Amino acid sequence: MNPVPSVSNTPADTAALIARLSAAPGLGDAPVRRRRWLALPLGALAALAVVLLLAGARADLAAVLGTPLFAFKVASMLLLVLAAGVLALRAGQPGRALRPLRWLWPLLLLVLGGLWLDGSGYPLLGASRASVARCVGVIVLAALPVLAAALWWLRAAVPTRPALAGALAGMLAGGVAALAYTVACLNDGAAFVALWYHVAALIVAGIGALLGRLLLRW
Repeated sequence: MNPVPSVSNTPADTAALIARLSAAPGLGDAPVRRRRWLALPLGALAALAVVLLLAGARADLAAVLGTPLFAFKVASMLLLVLAAGVLALRAGQPGRALRPLRWLWPLLLLVLGGLWLDGSGYPLLGASRASVARCVGVIVLAALPVLAAALWWLRAAVPTRPALAGALAGMLAGGVAALAYTVACLNDGAAFVALWYHVAALIVAGIGALLGRLLLRW
């Protein structure tokens, strides 16, 4: 009788398996890059369409485009999108360290600076009882097509932590949707933006973590 071969599960074996999967057709860096350039622009356009459909553009948009407070909203969300996008990409590359502070510190500095300098007096809870619910709700709904696109993008990668990769995809989607929502939001206060835009992005990150656990497993 031939001996039953032993099945090893050493770190070296795991690393070799991941490397083979990364090199398999349809997986790895090149397909991820191709999907990224297709998925994210389409997701961003869909998010903007949802925002315009649900909330419409603010009437004074042209007048506020050059103001410091509006620039703060746009810049902070761009930094969130950049950080979350880089971290999501790294989460889809086996063996890559995330180093989140390296990518998040510019956003943290900008938010702290905006809070310190803002003397606008815009209310943290908005002008009405529905302001916060409207802001968070529209951002979350607008983020859903972006999240779907981001998860499709990451399915071409080899994420070893699917829930984390999904959460980062959700954070990216929330940032893109919040950026789109700047054209509709009437509250330009730094505190309102710093709190509620990021709350909405965190909600989408939670949804992304749940979906990533199901859809990004390999």
